[in-house]
Parts: sequence; structure tokens; C-alpha cells
Amino acid sequence: MKPLIALVVVLSIAVVATLAMRTYTAGGEERFQASLWQAKQLDGNFKQDLLRMRFSLLSTYDNFEANKQAMHEALDGLQSLPAFVSDGGRSRILAALQREASLIDQRSQLVERFKSQNAVVTNSRRYLPIAVGELQSRLGKSAADIELGRATAELSRVMLISLSNNDADLDVLVNDATMPLRAWLERHPQGRDVSAVRTLLRHARTLLTGKARLESLTAELVSLPTTEVIEQLSGLYEHEVSASLGRARSYRTALYGVGGLLMVLVLGTLLGLRATNARLEQRVLERTHALAGSEMRFRTLATAAPIGIFQTDAQGQVIYTNPHWSAISGMPAEAALGEGWHIAVHPADAASVRETWAATAREGTGVDREFRFLRPDGTERIVHARSAVVRDERSGIAGHVGTIEDITERRRSELRLKEAHQRLLETSRFAGMAEIATNVLHNVGNVLNSVNVSANLVLDALKNSRTAGFARVATLLREQRADLPGFFASERGRQLPDYVAQLADYQGKEQETLIGEVGLLRQNIDHIKEIVAMQQTYAKVAGVIETVDLGELVEDSLRMNIGALARHQVALERAFEPVPPITLDKHKVLQILVNLVRNAKYACDESNRTDRKVTLRVWRDGANACVAVSDNGVGIAPENMARLFRHGFTTRKLGHGFGLHSGALAAKEMGGRLHAHSDGPGAGATFTLELPLNNSNNSSPHPPTPAAADAGSEAVHA
Repeated sequence: MKPLIALVVVLSIAVVATLAMRTYTAGGEERFQASLWQAKQLDGNFKQDLLRMRFSLLSTYDNFEANKQAMHEALDGLQSLPAFVSDGGRSRILAALQREASLIDQRSQLVERFKSQNAVVTNSRRYLPIAVGELQSRLGKSAADIELGRATAELSRVMLISLSNNDADLDVLVNDATMPLRAWLERHPQGRDVSAVRTLLRHARTLLTGKARLESLTAELVSLPTTEVIEQLSGLYEHEVSASLGRARSYRTALYGVGGLLMVLVLGTLLGLRATNARLEQRVLERTHALAGSEMRFRTLATAAPIGIFQTDAQGQVIYTNPHWSAISGMPAEAALGEGWHIAVHPADAASVRETWAATAREGTGVDREFRFLRPDGTERIVHARSAVVRDERSGIAGHVGTIEDITERRRSELRLKEAHQRLLETSRFAGMAEIATNVLHNVGNVLNSVNVSANLVLDALKNSRTAGFARVATLLREQRADLPGFFASERGRQLPDYVAQLADYQGKEQETLIGEVGLLRQNIDHIKEIVAMQQTYAKVAGVIETVDLGELVEDSLRMNIGALARHQVALERAFEPVPPITLDKHKVLQILVNLVRNAKYACDESNRTDRKVTLRVWRDGANACVAVSDNGVGIAPENMARLFRHGFTTRKLGHGFGLHSGALAAKEMGGRLHAHSDGPGAGATFTLELPLNNSNNSSPHPPTPAAADAGSEAVHA
């Protein structure tokens, strides 16, 4: 409660003190009064100079320009009002100053007009006596010259009197004095002195109009209320001074009261602070002991930790490393302090590690990267460094704390795993090739059975052939060569043509049979050649990227399994939709499809169904081409769905467990995926291969890393 009361009192004092600062101060008043007095004096000087100018007692107008500049400087000085002036008074005083500045500018413009008009009048006044003298010097004794001389003398006299007085009646006299000259001009339009008289009249008229304009400008200058505005400023300021003095007395009274209350609170607070200080000292002592214990526990844990630990200051300089850090790097803890630890970093990694650590220290971020240590004995250790920022109580960077983990053995194990995985892929490929070769040999065997049958039929036909009858006829004819007509006339001779005809008919039928069997034999041999040629086509080295028709590729996989499907009495059903040509590794896709068709055949065979059927579908799904192999076989149990694509998993007694695994990896490598669906045991299964129609992954035949392969496997059966 006391701190709250003290805060309220302090705020009250601050408010009262602020208000008191805005009350009357003698220094501020003196500056304003000096500028105000200067403005009054300058205004009086202007009025005096104006009076002298009116009576032509002022030889130059420089005083007016100097007065204008000094007046503006005085008004600028009045702009800096003392702090005690109220907001309302400030706005009224500034408005009056703005009006006074406008009047000064208006007065300056009138002075400039006065100067211009006065120059015209002065010029005419100087020329008038000269023009009169020159005219009279040319006059003779004639009556006209005497009349002209009297008229010019009268005009000159009246003009001089008029210029030295402001009487309006004199102006009338001047106008009357010009009448004789105008009459003379009418009577003597072609006289010798007409031009001089007209010039004299023009100057007289200029003097009269110029005098009137000067009187008007003088009246305007005198009527400008500059003095009244200055007096208004003085009155406004005196009012603000009086009001400020009244406020100052009130604020001082309030300040004295609040100050007394504050003194009481200060005394109470001092007594409370003594008790609080004693409690704080006790708490600091307890915290110091706790911090020492925490520091000891940290050192103990860091020493016993199985990983390297380091600590830095705010600038990134190492201030501590634990023994395991030294064991990993091969560098003593003393040598690692500051930037000494950089010496232990492998030269090939030193530049990037130094740059990374400098950025971390500069930006206040953590480190998470791998690099190598080169130990004094020449051995390399691969380490994984991680660090976090340590902040002080003001959220500033106090330093970093981090760990160094030796992952050398892990990296070596990963390398060995990668090599083993590569060997596994090769084994899988060879096993797949062996399966394909088995199917090919089986298909060739089926054809060879047909070839064997055809060959036996030809052999039996040749053995049982009656071509020997022609030989007996030929022998008989040679024996009867001496008397062939007699022989043909005999009973035996007459039967010989029928016998030859029977032999010819039998020989034609036998020839037709042999030709048919030889044709079948040649067809079967061509079939064997096609099977061997297709096997040779797909036995090429994997990794060759080609643009193929996916439907034709599916048909090739069926041709390689057609013998086995027929042997197991599995019916085929095709549902091929148009799909654009696709660029891929034909060998990999064929190996996947052959394996899927073979698995479907096995699933149908093991189901003991009589209506065994395998359905192959080809269609386009957006940016992918899809091939589905469905069967109505034994199906897949739900608990086995998640393990289908894992290496080594199989439900067949003679299965090796890496056909689906290698197929999933190959699909992942080509940017696609292989997945399965089954409604359960006895409900059959569908395996779907999805391949991108346009994917740059198909141009990279290199196998994925072990980590990528595992990720691919998990993705396919997710």
C-alpha cells in the first residue's frame, strides 16, 4: 500500500511542478517586453519619417526599408512566448502578431507606391521653372508674346504656392491659371511656342494629379492601425502575466502541501527499506549458495555426460568444454578456449564452420550442422554440433551452450547399409530376371511340345508313306519293256493305271498333310524366336529411358506370363483407356508388372476357385498414368496390409519377400508409387502402379539412398 501512496504523491508533485514551470518567470517576461518595446519604438520612428516625407524633409527612403526589417525581427522575437502563457492567450497573441505582420507588409507596399509617385511629382516640379524660363526667354514684344508671358508667370507663381500648401482652393487657382494658356493655344494653334506651352500644361497637370495621389497614399499610411495592434499585444501580454502570477501562487501552495506529505512517506519508506534490505540480503545469500550448488551440479553432469558439451560468451568465444569434448576432438580443454577450437576442425570444413559460427554469434541463432574433427593422430571424427542461445534477464544474448556428438560409427554403418542395399537391389533385379527367364523357358517348352508333336507326325507319315509303290511300278515297267503293248493288253496291265491313280491320290493327301505339319512346325519355331527376342529386349541393362506406350508394355508383361496363366487356367480381362506416351525406364516398369501379374496368378491358384480371373486396367488420373492388376484370389488380411512392401515379408512358402519391396522402391525412384487394396481374405486384391506422365525423376537411373528407400517404402504402404 505504501509504494502505491508514494507513487501517487510523486505523480502529484510532478504534475504540480510541471504546471508551476508554466507560470510566470521574470526572464521570459523581460525578453517579451524588450521585443514589444522595440516594436513600439520602430512604429513611432516610422510615423516620424512619414511626417518628414510628407513635407519633403526626407532625402532618402532607406529608413523605411530598415524599419520594415527591424519590425519583422521584433515580431519574430515576440513569437517566442514564455511558457506561462495559456493556450487561449497564446492563440490570441499569435493572431495579433500575424495581423501586425500583415499591416507591416501592407505599409511597405504603400511606401513603395509613394516613392514611385513622388519621383514623378519631383521631376515635374523641377522641370516647371526651367520650362517657364526657357519659354519667356524666347518671347518678344508682340501682344501675343506679352499675353503668353503673363499667363506663364501667373501659372508658375500659383503652382509654387500650391505645392507648399495643402489647401484645396489653391488647386482651383492653379486650374484657373491654366485657362489663359489653353485659350492662347486655341487662338494660336500654329504658333512658334505651341509645343512648349503644351509641355508646360502637361507638367502642371502632372503636379496637380501627383499631389492628390501623394495625399491619398499618406492618408492610407496614417490610417493603418499598427500602433493599435501593438497596444493590443501589450494588453494581452499584461493579462497573461497577471493570470500566471495568480496560478503560480496556487501551485506553490499545493506543492508545499504535497511536499510535506512526501516527506512523511519518505520517512516511512526509509524505515521499510531497512527491513526490506535485510530480507533481500538474506535472500541473495541463499540464492548465492543455490547458484553455487547449481554450478557444481552442471559441472558434474557435464563431466559425466557421454557427449561433448561446450559453452561460449556473448561474442562466441569458448569459455568451457567438458572432458568428452576433448576426447572427441583430441584437443585439451585449455587449448580449445577462445577461438582455439578452430584448430581441431578438419581443414576442408574449417572455412564453412568458421563462417557458420560467426553468423550464429552475430545473429543470436542456434547451430545444427555436421563437420569433421582432425585429431592430432591423423584420424577423422564426424560430429554433429547443436547449440542454443542463452539469454540474460533483459533478453539479451549472454552466450551459447551446445553439444558435440560423435557420429562417425553411425555414418560408417549407414554407408555399409547403403552398400548392402545396393547389393540387395542387384539381387532383386537378378531374381526378377530369373523369374522372367523361367517364364520364358516355360513358354518355349510349351511351344517345343507342339514342335515335337509336329515332328513325330511328319516322321510317322514318312515311315508309312506308299511312295514305294511307285518304285514297284517302275520295276514292273522295266521288266515288260520289251513288250509293253502286250503287257497293257493283259489283265495285269489293265489294272496298272488304276493302281497308279490310287498311288497319286494318296501321295497328294500325304503331301498336303506334311505341308500342314511343316507349316505348324515353322510357326512354332517363329514363336520361339519371338519369345527369345522379347526376352533379349528386356534383358538389356536397366536405366535406359525410353518413351513407350504403356498399354503395349502391359501386353508384354502378359506375354511373358501367358503360359503360366494358361497352365493355371486363369482368365484375363483387359480394360485399357487411352494414355499418352510416357517416358520411363522400361525394364523397371516391366519387372514391376511381371511381378504383379505373377503374384495375381499365384493368388488365384491358391484360392482353389474355378473362375480364376486377373483384370488389368490402364487409365489416366490427372498428371499420372495408372496400371491396376486385380485378382479374385485369396485376398490380404488387414494385419498384413501395412507390411506388404517391407523387405523380406511374404505369405507364400516359396516367396523370397523382396519382389514388392523392390517394386515399391523402383516406383518411388521414378517419381511414382505402388500401393495395394484388399477387402480382406477371400476378397481378392488390387495393386496399383502410378507413374507421372512428365517427371524429371525418370531421367535419373541412380538408386536412392537407404534412407530414401525406407521413406519410399513407408510412403507406399501408408
